[in-house]
Amino acid sequence: MIVLEAGINHFGKLSETKKFLNFFLNSNFKYLTFMIQKKKFYEKYKKSINFYLPKSFYLNALNLAKRKKKYIGLSVCDENSYFEFKEINFDFYKLLGIAINNKNLIFNLLKIRKILISVDILELYQ
Repeated sequence: MIVLEAGINHFGKLSETKKFLNFFLNSNFKYLTFMIQKKKFYEKYKKSINFYLPKSFYLNALNLAKRKKKYIGLSVCDENSYFEFKEINFDFYKLLGIAINNKNLIFNLLKIRKILISVDILELYQ
């Protein structure tokens, strides 16, 4: 399984994010994630860059992906990043490497019985 990740390199600009989404929707890839960082990260850049995307964007993206039989996930790093978007029915979740030992987050993600992936295995060995 190959998963594309939009990360936060959209810098909160919907025009850039829509480019990533359109590329994904018109490609042969089936999986895409968007990353949510810790609140501290957003506060650090608050004055210069607003990395947040509106929840309506994610809902629209999920609907567009579903029509094309594609899947969109959310990459999370702590409980707050998960709970803030919990009401959005993402197809799967990615556990970011910085959360590999966060038992509470892992437990909460496993409770919802969605696919959970983590490709940051190197974090286990550091």
